[in-house]
Amino acid sequence: MLGFDSHDAILLTISSCGGTLNGRVTVQKLVYFHTINIKEFSPHYTHHYYGPFSRVVASALYDLSAFAFVNEIAHPRFHEGYAYEMTEEGSKYAEAASSEFPEENKQIDETVRTCKAFCELKPAPLSYAAKCHYIVAKQGGGEYTVDNVRSGGKDLNWRISDKDARTGIDLLKKLRLDK
Repeated sequence: MLGFDSHDAILLTISSCGGTLNGRVTVQKLVYFHTINIKEFSPHYTHHYYGPFSRVVASALYDLSAFAFVNEIAHPRFHEGYAYEMTEEGSKYAEAASSEFPEENKQIDETVRTCKAFCELKPAPLSYAAKCHYIVAKQGGGEYTVDNVRSGGKDLNWRISDKDARTGIDLLKKLRLDK
């Protein structure tokens, strides 16, 4: 049995969204939250202009599209850029992964539900929350305050407004990731 990986995380996330998910940024940020919650799952993240970014997750998303588990649909007129729609084979894969990893699937469902309720899975609030978490983690932990986030963001060349920091911290509280 192989361990839970980025392919599983992405497919279970898209499945939790009803089989379609808009935006690469949204995929990256939701999987980032799973990284925090799911033990022994850690695709490496580095800082990127829109928040934590994982090459492993980006590669897994490409693989899933290339091997027809998801259809990548370009939406050049929308901010999200791409939509990801699960194929029949992708649905089978997700079903098998949900059986093999029921606890992870439960956690993913909860994260997706919380993010949908908070911001309808819009990429900006998800990015603010991921940035806030990444910054405080880089600082070795501590309080999730607007001042901590803004000062830590400067070190990463991220300009974070008070409003963006509050939005990110509020979502992290809803996700219970503000500890």
